Amino acid sequence: MAVDSRLLEALSRKLNVGVRQVNRRISEEASRLALPRELAAVSLAMEKRIPVNRFVDPSGLESIRQARAAAAPLSPAPPAADRARPQGSGRRSRKPEKRLTFQVADVDYSDAQNLIGDLADDARRAAGEAYPLLYLFENSMRVVISRVLSAEFGKDWWDQVPQAVRDKAQENKDRERREKWHTPRGSDPIQYVDLMDLSTIIVNRKLWPHFEPLFPRKDWVSNLVHDFNISRRIVAHMNALPQGEIPGLRAAFRKWMLQLKSGEDQVG
Repeated sequence: MAVDSRLLEALSRKLNVGVRQVNRRISEEASRLALPRELAAVSLAMEKRIPVNRFVDPSGLESIRQARAAAAPLSPAPPAADRARPQGSGRRSRKPEKRLTFQVADVDYSDAQNLIGDLADDARRAAGEAYPLLYLFENSMRVVISRVLSAEFGKDWWDQVPQAVRDKAQENKDRERREKWHTPRGSDPIQYVDLMDLSTIIVNRKLWPHFEPLFPRKDWVSNLVHDFNISRRIVAHMNALPQGEIPGLRAAFRKWMLQLKSGEDQVG
């Protein structure tokens, strides 16, 4: 049974995210509570104080309550002195409650958990695997380009790069110089262009013959970069990549690395 589209829309408005991210949150709730997705969606709506009576029957509500109770951490029993204090006994001091802490980047956000708790979970997920894969892919492209073209053209290899790409790198470098308080991206011009620009360099008509021994086809490179760039845009604009897309990203990175490994002699 699919999740009611009206409930999806209500969750999307309440969470202020797209339906795609709502579906990810529902899948996580379903996994956490061991519930079908339609009941997990209702559970998420209950948590966000969205009326759910039209989306679930009483038996479904009871299943959700039982699942949430089973998933909730056990609370410690109150001290015996608080349950029953014998007459004539002295006053005992109550032990302070244990405070759960939640930290991201060494910042404790326990008191604001309802505000940014979900965002912190997204940040941990993005940092856990998506970002390293994107970082390694993009920067390994820079290494490949630099090594192949420097082997062909020497230290002035950047002069062979398409003019539009060189102009963009220079604009980015000039813009960065005005922000004197910040460390520069790097010393090489190739550090100042984006992922799609790297693809443009490799498949350029004049430069492709130097990369052809490494890759099967131009469109193999451009299609792979295009797929990576979709994920990169999501992460770069401060959104978490849905967990379901990580295996695809991992597989694409593995394909890239296997291709490079097979042509390692050409890279140098």
